[in-house]
Amino acid sequence: MKAWGKDLQAMRVFKQRVSVRALLWAAIMLGGLLAGAGAGARPAAGGAEALPTSGTFTASDFEWAAAGGGHTVTIVQGGTVSFGYPSGRSEHNAHFTTGQPSSCAQTAGDRSGAVPPLPRVPTGAGWTGTCTFNQPGTYTFHCDRHPFMTGSVAVQASGTSATDSPLGGAPGQAIRFAPSQRGNTLRGTLRISRAGAGGTVQATGVFANRVAARLSARLRPGAVKLLLKLNRAATAVLTRKGQLSLQVKLVVRAPAGRTVRITRKVLLRH
Repeated sequence: MKAWGKDLQAMRVFKQRVSVRALLWAAIMLGGLLAGAGAGARPAAGGAEALPTSGTFTASDFEWAAAGGGHTVTIVQGGTVSFGYPSGRSEHNAHFTTGQPSSCAQTAGDRSGAVPPLPRVPTGAGWTGTCTFNQPGTYTFHCDRHPFMTGSVAVQASGTSATDSPLGGAPGQAIRFAPSQRGNTLRGTLRISRAGAGGTVQATGVFANRVAARLSARLRPGAVKLLLKLNRAATAVLTRKGQLSLQVKLVVRAPAGRTVRITRKVLLRH
């Protein structure tokens, strides 16, 4: 309770005055990032703008902030991200919950064990560290002591850009669902490009404005099979009527954010 009271007091102070030391720290780290961006960026195919090879997160009381603004850093596969808590009255760390970095190292501050999490436990001001991300995908993290302090690292496949489509071809060819199918499962396929590696697909089957089936999956390059099994309510309607007309709504997203949305119509017969 005493520790929580201390945090509440610190939060009130934070709302009234932002630490000058924290601003200077962020400016220094951002300046280093911008200075190295040209030399450190890896070229994308086709002359597209290259993605950075590094990024920075700075913790304050009580927020994880990416250099340049927001709560997401986007880097190319194999890149690194720096984390730090330069000043403040609380304790913070970065604990990854969706995907794990390939490796992390704490470079300053009190050490409390193997990393990640970085540091192992929430630690007072003055610590820094870096993590390397060798696989495409989106890596989310939070502070163990303050779960509302969140951030994410989006890692795009090398040789691709933030504007490349996650689909391996035009949507009409890369997304296939037979218009007439049998049974209580919607079946389809996606063809995913290298830019879509580590991205996600969200598929929703809908009938009469009601959800019939859902699917969420992480993507890999090549052909990906989609199987959406009807829920109990939709199965009951299919059994009673003998057929069910559905819309399959798909959202395919690359790690760097390029998103394709498309809808397919399917008639299921019992």
